[in-house]
Amino acid sequence: MRRNILDTQNLEKEALSCVFLTTNEYDMNSKCFQEILDNFQQYCEPANYIRSVRPEYLQEYVSDTDLMKNDLSNNSKLIRYCMPLQRPISASSGEPLKNEICQLASTPPITQFNHSNSTVFFISTIAYGKKIEKICCVCGDTAACQHYGVQTCEGCKGFFKRTVQKNASYICLGNKDCPVDKRRRNRCQYCRFQKCISVGMVKEVCPRSPPISLITSLVRAYVDTIPDMTSLNYMYFNNQKESFCESEQVQQFYNILTTSINVIKQMADKIPGFLDFTLADQEILFQSAALELFVLRLSYRLKSTDSKLIFCNGTVLQRNQCQRSFGDWLSAIVEFSKNLHDMQIDISSFSCLCALVLITDRFGIQELKKVELLQQKIVSSLRDHITKNDNVQNKSYYLSKLLGKLSELRTLSVQGLQRIFYLKLEDLVSTPPIIEHMFLASLPY
Repeated sequence: MRRNILDTQNLEKEALSCVFLTTNEYDMNSKCFQEILDNFQQYCEPANYIRSVRPEYLQEYVSDTDLMKNDLSNNSKLIRYCMPLQRPISASSGEPLKNEICQLASTPPITQFNHSNSTVFFISTIAYGKKIEKICCVCGDTAACQHYGVQTCEGCKGFFKRTVQKNASYICLGNKDCPVDKRRRNRCQYCRFQKCISVGMVKEVCPRSPPISLITSLVRAYVDTIPDMTSLNYMYFNNQKESFCESEQVQQFYNILTTSINVIKQMADKIPGFLDFTLADQEILFQSAALELFVLRLSYRLKSTDSKLIFCNGTVLQRNQCQRSFGDWLSAIVEFSKNLHDMQIDISSFSCLCALVLITDRFGIQELKKVELLQQKIVSSLRDHITKNDNVQNKSYYLSKLLGKLSELRTLSVQGLQRIFYLKLEDLVSTPPIIEHMFLASLPY
């Protein structure tokens, strides 16, 4: 029996070691073939999968010149027995070939086809072993599955994800060619990340940051627009009766209201989904909610035991300093603040309440369904927060009472517009454009 073990660079050749039998040997000694099968079962692991080699590759396998001349040219028969290697066939990308893999039959298949004037028989099998092990393309450790486009282990997956999300930059202390394997993968983060990229891991597939819940975004929108308590403006703060003339007090009122509305606009733009509305709807929602949010935010900062008012722009005034310009509106705000604090509203619930003041049905809205959808999401987030909050679970009708504040704020907003109308009639100071526009937008005609 003539044996010839081929060692070639072709993918098929790389995967198989081949034993060739000439026809005379096969015909004269029929026991030879059975002996090969017995040896295969004795020395090789039981195979879980087989893969038939396509006939067009056979001539490349039989590259021995003498074998081609002496055997195939003489109408001989060739039995090709493929001994398995201890690793699976893989493509250049490192992924196992799947298109021609099937379950192993009880006996290895024998395939017959004609090659020129010769009849060729071959048996082809690949032993994967009892368990197919996937290898990490980065460090060579055992891989779990495919992550970000490449088969990797959990360690390299987590490293790649953290690097992309944090936009981290690394420096190699060597020559940027540090070995990256299972034992040394943590030594150089730069080379490890470069290898992740080189093997095909895709940064765009990895989310840049962990997903943020809606309620977290609402809290951030509020917190980012509250006055800095370490740098409040006490320039006009006075414990004594205000010595300003009436026109100066009205001008101060307009300045506070104007700058506060600008801050509230910044908060509105930070609320997820608000900027997705049409510009016309954004304008209607904001103009309708501006005074309501002014009252709500001022009331949340107002302490019943403190006589000072802290406005959105950081200005601090005594209550008696605001009496002339605010009038009866101030008393209503103080009363609302007291009831609000009695509910012991946490910052998450308060942030949702601020968003619901803005995201609600208003007259003239074009995309009403879109507004209602976002409103439902906010209410759902608020309900989930209350359900999981041990501090409010035992409070009866907490959610309904909280949502009831929305109607109270609309009433307070109307009182504010009435106060602005009264100041316009006095005509001591010209009304700022932003206040004038807000006032005109509130008119029913």
